Amino acid sequence: MLVTQNNTPPMRVPIPAATVTIGRAHDSTILISDPKVSRRHLRLTWNGAAFVAEDVGSSGGTLLNGMPLRKPTILRP
Repeated sequence: MLVTQNNTPPMRVPIPAATVTIGRAHDSTILISDPKVSRRHLRLTWNGAAFVAEDVGSSGGTLLNGMPLRKPTILRP
């Protein structure tokens, strides 16, 4: 997974499990310590063929390839 944040180079992060949570919460699989990131921000779930990205109620929303993520979306390479 490639993570981008304002004014920083993209960071490649491995996806370590079939279900991954991303956020500021200490129990997140991938912890991002940024005040713009919600405690519970994003969930990635392997559906057997691809990962599905789902915003889990983040306050600022999630962008996927520059577009708002409004519903669970299959990720494509």
